[in-house]
Amino acid sequence: MKTMKRCLSPFLMVLSGLFVVGVWTPSEVAAWNCDGYNLLRLSAEFREFDGNEAFTDVTAPPGSNLYNKIINVPDGCDTLYVTISAVADTDFETALWLTCKVDGSFCNPGSTFATDTPGWISVQVQNQVGREEDNGFYYTWCTQITPGTHFVEIRFASGTSGNSVYVEAEHYYIDASNTVGGCVLAAPPDDPSLIIPRSLKKLLPITPPQLPLVPSALTAPAPAVPLPPMPKLP
Repeated sequence: MKTMKRCLSPFLMVLSGLFVVGVWTPSEVAAWNCDGYNLLRLSAEFREFDGNEAFTDVTAPPGSNLYNKIINVPDGCDTLYVTISAVADTDFETALWLTCKVDGSFCNPGSTFATDTPGWISVQVQNQVGREEDNGFYYTWCTQITPGTHFVEIRFASGTSGNSVYVEAEHYYIDASNTVGGCVLAAPPDDPSLIIPRSLKKLLPITPPQLPLVPSALTAPAPAVPLPPMPKLP
């Protein structure tokens, strides 16, 4: 009997260790919840580092799917951040448009002056002869979120029908945090004169910058200097 006890002791110690691990594992997982204002990175991925480009000539809406990811938002999170960092170029007179959706709804349904289309932004435009070659851009959307499983999507589109936009060397990041209220509208600038209403901006003429005036004294010709008289030959 004593021998059996001695044989069971190491076995009981292993069981005790497993029990302790089982007790502490949930608390370690709980540490990844959105407690306080810590930022949790839920996903980090890259693509098109293989000599290829993603491209589309479809306009918005609906544009074309550029990236999608199913994520699990931890407990306590109320704000989701979706980021794209990439290199892009466009055809002549074409803008690269982007949008972010979570579970089919826009991360931000508002419209900007550049696109005048709900949910879509413009991050690059070609307005000169040729193509806008390989410029980097970085953009982040934030949106209110609830814990659980969600479908995140980034779509891209051409601002001009029939022309294409191209994206490569992308990095995609999805983060979450608790901001006690989620992503909300910020206050306007302290100086109201810094805001140009859409209706007024459309009426503003596009004029080249004026060069500073040069004083006339600097542009007037230099006064003639009289030459000394030449001596007469004998």
